[in-house]
Amino acid sequence: MTSLVQQFATNFDHVRQINLETIRGFHTTHVLIALIKVGFFAELRQFQKVNLPEFARRQNLDLKILTSLCEYLYSIQILQHEGDTYFLDEKGELIDNLMTGPLLVVHAYENVFHNLEPLLRKQKKFGSDVNRLSEFVAGGSGTVGKSFAFPLMINFLRQGRYECVLDLACGDATFLAALCQEDQNMRAYGLDIAPEAIELGNCVLTRTGLQDRVKLLVDDMFNLDKTTHLFQGVDVVTCIHALHEFLEDGNERVISMLQKYKARFPGVPLVILEVIRPPLEELRERPGGMIDILLFHDLSGQALTSREAWKTLFQQAGFTNVKEDYFPTVRTAIFTLC
Repeated sequence: MTSLVQQFATNFDHVRQINLETIRGFHTTHVLIALIKVGFFAELRQFQKVNLPEFARRQNLDLKILTSLCEYLYSIQILQHEGDTYFLDEKGELIDNLMTGPLLVVHAYENVFHNLEPLLRKQKKFGSDVNRLSEFVAGGSGTVGKSFAFPLMINFLRQGRYECVLDLACGDATFLAALCQEDQNMRAYGLDIAPEAIELGNCVLTRTGLQDRVKLLVDDMFNLDKTTHLFQGVDVVTCIHALHEFLEDGNERVISMLQKYKARFPGVPLVILEVIRPPLEELRERPGGMIDILLFHDLSGQALTSREAWKTLFQQAGFTNVKEDYFPTVRTAIFTLC
């Protein structure tokens, strides 16, 4: 009997751990995303507390469902409460400070995971039948970038003493706004193919008072040969977490774009920041958040690749002077092409 009890306890511990990694994570993610989207966390950020009946009335929400969601987050120590008023617990503070961007990115790819079976069965195809939500890609990526990629690039540009930057695939212009706030002498242009991203970007610029120093354009960065004349005085061009999106069907399109860049911006350095795909065995040994990043990229036709593959691609595009700065802790590289 004792051995049976011990076996049950061992199995229960295993099941509990698996539950935390699967079912609990699934539910918690969806609850957090829903509350972010209805403005609950923005309200907490502004007032440090939310009265549920008053918030539900003002936002026209179902109070019973709102209460259930908040009680769920209270039970897993993300929220605290006094009666009907809720505020962030210590873990909730960390989520609000560090995880809002990643959660928005997860939501951006929700359609992909909802359609995972038909994609697997080849009944649907990403890009035609299933798409990501561009608005949340832009907003989420901008928020995520604030924690590492943007400060890294800003420091790089300031060391180079550049004065006017063109950012390719600029998203919601969070990077350009942060750059120009950090350096009062910097001017900037941003280019993105998604109108909703540029709309968000212009709101960011208006809110930060930078609309006179940063100009955004809805256009395709693969049309650089047609739009070069619009970017006067540019002395450096940046591209953050973007080129990998176009490698699924081979390197030819990116190589062609880089060749056009080299011809149209002679002598102007192109600074590319990309997440690097590590070997599979390294992922198993140290998965971190990289395994999730790789998964949604692979499912949506984006090809994160190795440092060696990037350098080979740059050489094929005619760039013989390539400098690499690699940051192994976060598996990120900055390539400077001259």
